Amino acid sequence: MGGIGATTYVYSYIAFAVVYVASALAFSIALLRMRSIFRELTPASDTDPLSAEDLVVMRGYLHFGSRLLDLGGYAILIPFAYLAVTFALGTLVAGGRVLTASVLNMAWALLTGGMGIASLLLAIFASRNARALKLLFEQNPEHRMLHQRTLHAVHNLRRWSLLTVAILLGTSFFTIWNIVAVLANIQGISGADFAL
Repeated sequence: MGGIGATTYVYSYIAFAVVYVASALAFSIALLRMRSIFRELTPASDTDPLSAEDLVVMRGYLHFGSRLLDLGGYAILIPFAYLAVTFALGTLVAGGRVLTASVLNMAWALLTGGMGIASLLLAIFASRNARALKLLFEQNPEHRMLHQRTLHAVHNLRRWSLLTVAILLGTSFFTIWNIVAVLANIQGISGADFAL
């Protein structure tokens, strides 16, 4: 396997970064949809008896909301994991500890491709969960009143989803900023001779 030049590394990073930003934006939309659905839920009297169907619908709201937040946490970790592994690979190169250039090239390709695929899959799962939550909400108009304990859990999910959206949009902003900086200096970066 031949060496990979600086241009290949730069463009593979840009491809990953664009995929991550698109996925983070799709994820943010899914979380905002969840928030808008949860905003429609209202408190019920604690004295009203709960039917089995009420319990199923309430559990569905909590299930899909919790799953969306869990997926959001994973999506937040992707750029940080990418940076950590990239730093580790860079340390191996700088320290002369790489067995062969082909091992590093393969690791870089797997990292970039894997993180891009993970970003897409998480966004797809988030969109599916948001659609399932919306379907549950639309098919059960008579179950939009929740008991206090469930309503409190839903409000917590709404609050955490807003924080997750803020972090996803923040990482997207810095990723876009980095892409612009890389593209602005593409000639200098491409001219660097660090082909492995």
